[in-house]
Amino acid sequence: MVISAFAGSRKMTQRRAEVLDFGSLPVPQIYGAESVPKYHFETGLPDPYAQIDRMQEIQAGEQTYCRSGF
Repeated sequence: MVISAFAGSRKMTQRRAEVLDFGSLPVPQIYGAESVPKYHFETGLPDPYAQIDRMQEIQAGEQTYCRSGF
Protein backbone atom coordinates (compact mmCIF):
# COMPACT_ATOMS: atom_id res chain seq x y z
CA MET A 1 0.00 0.00 0.00
CA VAL A 2 1.26 3.46 -0.91
CA ILE A 3 0.00 6.73 0.56
CA SER A 4 0.81 9.91 -1.39
CA ALA A 5 0.74 13.23 0.49
CA PHE A 6 0.69 16.53 -1.38
CA ALA A 7 2.57 19.58 -0.06
CA GLY A 8 0.54 22.70 0.56
CA SER A 9 -2.76 20.87 0.92
CA ARG A 10 -4.35 18.27 3.11
CA LYS A 11 -4.95 15.94 0.18
CA MET A 12 -3.75 12.35 0.53
CA THR A 13 -4.35 9.45 -1.84
CA GLN A 14 -4.18 5.78 -1.00
CA ARG A 15 -3.09 3.24 -3.60
CA ARG A 16 -2.84 -0.50 -3.36
CA ALA A 17 -1.60 -3.28 -5.58
CA GLU A 18 -2.82 -6.81 -6.21
CA VAL A 19 0.08 -9.25 -5.74
CA LEU A 20 0.36 -12.35 -7.92
CA ASP A 21 0.75 -15.72 -6.19
CA PHE A 22 3.71 -16.80 -8.32
CA GLY A 23 5.04 -13.45 -9.56
CA SER A 24 7.66 -11.09 -8.25
CA LEU A 25 6.03 -7.78 -9.29
CA PRO A 26 2.63 -6.45 -8.22
CA VAL A 27 0.08 -5.44 -10.82
CA PRO A 28 -0.62 -1.72 -10.18
CA GLN A 29 -4.16 -0.41 -10.24
CA ILE A 30 -4.51 3.33 -10.73
CA TYR A 31 -7.71 4.86 -9.46
CA GLY A 32 -8.73 8.15 -11.03
CA ALA A 33 -6.76 10.46 -13.29
CA GLU A 34 -2.99 10.85 -13.02
CA SER A 35 -1.65 13.98 -11.35
CA VAL A 36 0.32 16.59 -13.28
CA PRO A 37 4.10 16.26 -12.66
CA LYS A 38 5.60 18.79 -10.22
CA TYR A 39 8.03 20.18 -12.82
CA HIS A 40 6.24 20.44 -16.14
CA PHE A 41 5.75 22.53 -19.24
CA GLU A 42 2.58 24.63 -19.66
CA THR A 43 1.12 21.75 -21.71
CA GLY A 44 1.32 19.44 -18.67
CA LEU A 45 4.10 17.23 -20.08
CA PRO A 46 7.00 16.47 -17.67
CA ASP A 47 10.21 18.54 -17.97
CA PRO A 48 13.24 16.32 -17.19
CA TYR A 49 15.63 19.33 -17.14
CA ALA A 50 13.59 21.54 -14.80
CA GLN A 51 16.00 21.30 -11.85
CA ILE A 52 19.25 21.01 -13.83
CA ASP A 53 21.41 24.10 -14.37
CA ARG A 54 22.49 23.83 -18.00
CA MET A 55 24.59 27.04 -18.07
CA GLN A 56 27.89 25.11 -17.62
CA GLU A 57 26.91 22.18 -19.84
CA ILE A 58 29.68 20.96 -22.17
CA GLN A 59 28.38 20.84 -25.72
CA ALA A 60 29.36 18.11 -28.17
CA GLY A 61 32.22 19.06 -30.48
CA GLU A 62 35.58 17.97 -31.92
CA GLN A 63 37.51 18.64 -28.69
CA THR A 64 34.92 17.19 -26.27
CA TYR A 65 32.79 14.26 -27.45
CA CYS A 66 30.44 13.38 -30.26
CA ARG A 67 26.67 13.06 -29.99
CA SER A 68 26.84 9.26 -29.91
CA GLY A 69 28.64 9.50 -26.55
CA PHE A 70 32.09 8.35 -27.67
